[in-house]
Amino acid sequence: ILEVCERNLPMVLNLVEVTPDLEITSIGFYVSEPVMPSTVTRRRPYFPYRDITISIELTNQGFLNTSTQHALQSGIAQPVTVKLLVSPNAKLVEGNPVTKFDMLQSNQTVGASWKIRVKVPSISWALVTASTPKGGTEKLLMVIKALPRTTTVITVPIR
Repeated sequence: ILEVCERNLPMVLNLVEVTPDLEITSIGFYVSEPVMPSTVTRRRPYFPYRDITISIELTNQGFLNTSTQHALQSGIAQPVTVKLLVSPNAKLVEGNPVTKFDMLQSNQTVGASWKIRVKVPSISWALVTASTPKGGTEKLLMVIKALPRTTTVITVPIR
């Protein structure tokens, strides 16, 4: 068995290097100034909110495409799926929670963006998940600390 493993190891390592590999290569944030609610009454107290625009770039770092041309033509290709999940105290106000890309070629980069609304003050989170059956899964957690004067966003890659 050892001889078979040693003989096949270079081939297996070569396959690992050429397979599709998704990676979130860039992430950007734009934080708005606090926005006042349109209706402030005694019964509805004043709670400002901030709009945060999240933009990501996703790249296929592998040599092979995430789907073959034949799979696309025959309708059996499994797309690259990018999902945004937000905490209960945040709200998605622009963009689709699920974005799909038919295929990513080698070193191709695509982007997705969303706008979420968080109350001030609060601590919220947003989770971006990019996945494809052949290219693996990439996750990025963003913790958003919104205070009246400042907003901090901390990103944590999840492996």
